[in-house]
Formats: sequence, structure tokens, C-alpha cells
Amino acid sequence: MKTNGFTIIELIIGIAISSIISIILFQSFSQTSKTIKTIDTMIFMDRRVSVLQNQLDKDITAIFMPEQLNHEKLERYFYSQNNQNQLKEFTFITTNALQVYQSTSPRIVRVTYQLREIKSSPNEFSLFRKESTNLIFGAEKDAVEYELTDFIKSFSLEFGYKEIKKTTEMGKPKQTEEIKILKEWIQKEPDLKRGETYKIPNFVNIKVSLWDGALHKTSQDFEFKYIIYSPQELKPKQPEKPISQKDDNELISELTSMSKRVMNLTQPPKNNPAKKAGVK
Repeated sequence: MKTNGFTIIELIIGIAISSIISIILFQSFSQTSKTIKTIDTMIFMDRRVSVLQNQLDKDITAIFMPEQLNHEKLERYFYSQNNQNQLKEFTFITTNALQVYQSTSPRIVRVTYQLREIKSSPNEFSLFRKESTNLIFGAEKDAVEYELTDFIKSFSLEFGYKEIKKTTEMGKPKQTEEIKILKEWIQKEPDLKRGETYKIPNFVNIKVSLWDGALHKTSQDFEFKYIIYSPQELKPKQPEKPISQKDDNELISELTSMSKRVMNLTQPPKNNPAKKAGVK
């Protein structure tokens, strides 16, 4: 007489198969969760890095030394200072100003970047940017600022410039270029009597490390290099001598050029024979 039901062997085989299927599903779910978390972290970092890189690229590549340096004392026209190994302040003059509504003319501004530590979260910083149409250092303190990016673990700059060294080879003078790297750019005012010039670096290296979030579990390092296309040196114009200090040759040259300009203004316009003949 046969009875309906399962034997112990059948139950064991069924439990084993269901356990295998459960393990496979659990591993698949765990892997999917890790993949989604990794993608979210990448998107979170890429979004902040893209904004940071885009703004720095536009600001730094448009750096220049204005001719205003020749007649107005602009201290710290290009200046960078650190706080231990972290950036404290980075300021410069650039033509990359924020867009103004219904304005297409280029604007010259002073841009300042400041790295500030988050008091409520240790080892976390935020980078702030502000700009001002007043090029004088310190006048941008009242300018409107905004947070460019946050969750920064570290942020540092390196400045590279070319230094020409004069050497002798086979009894002949030779000039060689050497790239030097500085962690800060704190330049003194040039000594005009010695023929010194205003200088800015040839390129800027930026190293930034970003946290993956508020939990600070992992971080990712990024490095950017920006070329400064402006001339790296600007020789200030010498102040014009008073008339009492000018010699006879300088006075004669100025009077001659002035008389030529006056003669050109007072001469009647030349008649065009083509117009008299009615030729257009």
C-alpha cells in the first residue's frame, strides 16, 4: 500500500537546491547593491570635480598682469599662501568674470579662492570663490562669495616657473632653462633700480583629494595642471622725468614730435582729382 508524501532524501535534496538558489540570489543582490553604491559615489565625486575643474580652468588660464601695474601700486597681483600643507588663500587678476545679464563687454576682476575648515566635521574643508571689480588686494573682502565645492580632504597648489641660468661651456657663455616648483607664491615688490620685473608662474598644479561623503570612509585624489598664457614678466614703466630734469636732446625730440603733430592738424586736406572728375 502506497502513501502520498515526500521521503527524507527528497526533502534534503529540495532544501539543498533552495539553499543554493538563495545563496545565488543573495550574492547577486549584494553585488548589485555594491555596484549601485560605487556608481553613486562616482557620480557624486565627478559632479563636484567637474564644477571645480571647469571654474579653475577658466580663471587660471585667463590670468594676466594688467598695464595698470605701471601707474598704480597693485600689491599681491598674483599671490598664494598656505596654512601648513593646505591652501589658505589664492588670489589673482583675471578676465574670466562671472556673466552679467545683458552685458557682453569683457570685465577685469580680482578672483580669490579660500579654503576653510568645517568646524562641525574634522578633516573636512570647503572651497569658496569670490570676485571683485576692484583690483586692489583686500578690497574684495566685501565681495559676494559662494561655495564652489565641499567634502575636501586636502587641497594644495604648486607653481612652476622657468629660471634661466648662465653657464660657460667650452669657454663660451650658454643659457639653460630650469623648471623650479614653489609651494607658495609670495613675491616682493620688484626693485625698479635693479631692473626687476613683475612675475607670475608659467603653470599651476592643483592636487585635491575629495571624500566620498559625510562618513569619510574613502577618498579619491585628483590632479590638474593649468598653463598660464599671459606673459610671465612685465617690466614697469619708468616714471616720467620732470621738465627740469630733462636734458636738451630729450626736450628737442619732444618739441620736434609735437610740432609735427601740429603741422599735420593744420594742413588743409589734399584735393582728390578723382572726385573732381566725378569718378566714384
